[in-house]
Amino acid sequence: MICGLAIILFLSRLPATIKSARTNERFNFAERKGEIKTLSGIALIGLLYWIAGYVPVITLWNPTFYGDGTRVNYSSIPGAALALVAGLSVLIVLFLDERKNLLRSVYIAVIPFLVFGLINQVHAQNIRFGVWEINKSFWQKMFQTIPKIRQGTKVVIVVPGYDDLQPFEMLPFRGDWEAESALRVLYNEPALFAEYYYIDLPALPDNWVPTEKDLNRLIFVYYDIEADDLRIIEDPAASLGLPLDIETYHPLKRITDFSPEVGAFRHLVD
Repeated sequence: MICGLAIILFLSRLPATIKSARTNERFNFAERKGEIKTLSGIALIGLLYWIAGYVPVITLWNPTFYGDGTRVNYSSIPGAALALVAGLSVLIVLFLDERKNLLRSVYIAVIPFLVFGLINQVHAQNIRFGVWEINKSFWQKMFQTIPKIRQGTKVVIVVPGYDDLQPFEMLPFRGDWEAESALRVLYNEPALFAEYYYIDLPALPDNWVPTEKDLNRLIFVYYDIEADDLRIIEDPAASLGLPLDIETYHPLKRITDFSPEVGAFRHLVD
């Protein structure tokens, strides 16, 4: 709302500002007009890069504003920076009395955005450190509960909570490829599979979907992040409230004793 009012105020003052700039003898208006045209072109290029990162995504699904949430938004980051700096420069050229102060004024205008960006990056990094600690704790609990897994096993990692997900809130686990890759490396077995299932977020796009009719090769594990507790789900049909036939579900048969070769890479999450 504040930004909207600022834009309205600026547009209302724009005719008077241009008129004042025309009569300013210390800053030739023809030169000023040329700089505004160039800077506006740069801002437009930045805006097009920003649009290229979001418009195609919006037509398919909700946009992801986390930089590491999707690779298709990467062009928006430099594009937004370019449009912001060029746009600020246009405003400064319009309001500035003398050309010699142009570069210094741009630096001063950009400094608050740089400071805000640095603070945001530190905050985001702290969140990711917290997520990494959760991931390390999860895998340590997995090693204790499930020392070794038979080939071809699929682990469904059930995570409770997060039913009231805040805007831009980062989930502790993202992507089945992430879980599957970690499982294969940390258990030193290439024929393992994994998926995440946020039990309180049924509409989450990456959630596990109960399509398996034969549960023979599945292990359901329940990880309570708040309590830092992990356990094997003995009755997934009752625990998850899903129409699953558990006659073929025998998770303990998929678990074997620890052997030295299986723990070759577990130091990665120490």
